Amino acid sequence: MHWRLDLGGDWPYIVKVVGDNPPQLAVWLSDRDIDFFALPTGAYYGRLTAATDSRPGSEGWRVYLEQLVAPNGAYLPVAWAGQTGVYTSHDGRLRLYHAPGRELVLDADGQQTVLSGDGLATVSGVGFDRELGTVAAIGDDGRLHMYQQGVFVGTYTMEIDPQAVVTLAVPDGGDFALVVEENRVQAVTMGGVVRHRLPDLPRISAAACSPNGEILVTADGESGMVRAYDATLRLRAQEPALDVLARAPSLQLPEDVPWPQHAPHALDVDNSGRLALALEGVLCVTHVRDLAPVAQPRALL
Repeated sequence: MHWRLDLGGDWPYIVKVVGDNPPQLAVWLSDRDIDFFALPTGAYYGRLTAATDSRPGSEGWRVYLEQLVAPNGAYLPVAWAGQTGVYTSHDGRLRLYHAPGRELVLDADGQQTVLSGDGLATVSGVGFDRELGTVAAIGDDGRLHMYQQGVFVGTYTMEIDPQAVVTLAVPDGGDFALVVEENRVQAVTMGGVVRHRLPDLPRISAAACSPNGEILVTADGESGMVRAYDATLRLRAQEPALDVLARAPSLQLPEDVPWPQHAPHALDVDNSGRLALALEGVLCVTHVRDLAPVAQPRALL
């Protein structure tokens, strides 16, 4: 399962592996235009052009939500209606709405709950557990706010620069949030305890966490190195992104398309380690196990 495809000048800004029967790759070319490809082969499934003029509570809102489905029937994990981010659970029954400068709203089968808490400031980033609906939010004051089932759990003062957050993820059914900043990664429990930490990293341009929280993949913004970590944030494999591209067969003939000059700017990885990345206008699909392994320390006998 290796392939690459040049999109002819379109630069995807989000890539997501969706569903598993069959698995597909969703590629956001804009807030409203989403292309779909077969994950194993790269076969093109078509484009969803979503109407984005509805707002939560408006007459056409439910119609808008119903279109946020991939060709394989999987609900899309994220979408936008204007400036409102819509995060959806695997079964489509839970949704989180986030609009800049407004409150977070959890929608459970149409029953909406405003997520308030201990001085929740303007939200700069959110993470959403697509299985149980656990929410992590970072305020512009750098504090981390946690919610479970719409209930406020706690607010924690952390070493977080809200302007440097690349990814905020809450694994499915997990009890922690993964905060990825440009030069640091922290795994924080629901009680505000830092379980694992990676400080002083090279600048991260993109990152993705598998839904089960077992795999973290990052891209080095300077060297383009793709790195894969396990659940304890131990580095397991790494390889330059251009080497990953060179190894993946092109779906196009001839192959004389311009070679990317920048680091990956969008990543995703699923529970089995299937990895999707975007470099400029080039898509690539591979597997974490095919990255160059990193030697692991062994106990002395």
